[in-house]
Amino acid sequence: ALWLLCMCMVVIVHAYNLPERYLHPMTMVQEPFSLNAFVQLFLANGFTRFGIPLFFMISGYLNYPKPATPHRLVARKRFRTLFVPYLLWSALGLLLYALVQENDFFLRVTQKAALGSYSDIPVLHYTLPQLLHRWLVEPIPFQLWFLRCLFMYTLLTPWLLRGVKRAPWIMLSIFGLLWFGDI
Repeated sequence: ALWLLCMCMVVIVHAYNLPERYLHPMTMVQEPFSLNAFVQLFLANGFTRFGIPLFFMISGYLNYPKPATPHRLVARKRFRTLFVPYLLWSALGLLLYALVQENDFFLRVTQKAALGSYSDIPVLHYTLPQLLHRWLVEPIPFQLWFLRCLFMYTLLTPWLLRGVKRAPWIMLSIFGLLWFGDI
């Protein structure tokens, strides 16, 4: 039941549709006050905000490997189930975005939407580094960050566990600094 509740909360957070796209707890919204703005802010940046870290923790718990399974087998399986879908969905998002931008009207709409890096450049005019960045690091379907992070944590699990077991306060301090530093 908690898993379903967290999934619903994540959907509500991502349904936020005001001009300030990326909300942080301290974001000052410039949108004029209205019932729509109040409800969206209350739900997306207030009431359901804790669902994302909770969803991430539950996913990490479910993603945690069995002790008897060698890490290389777990990493190989997670590569197939997390990273390959990440690459495919990111490529599909980039392709659809490029096709939409072929129409002048939609090109202006996508440029105005400012969906991340290089938003003023049509996809077909990206340089190779820009294309790779949008495909691998900052995908058009931005929600894919979740799959990428789960995969990265899977790769780092043996070292993270070793660090937490040997020096829990040091690791907690490092994680805290990374979190508060928004890294």
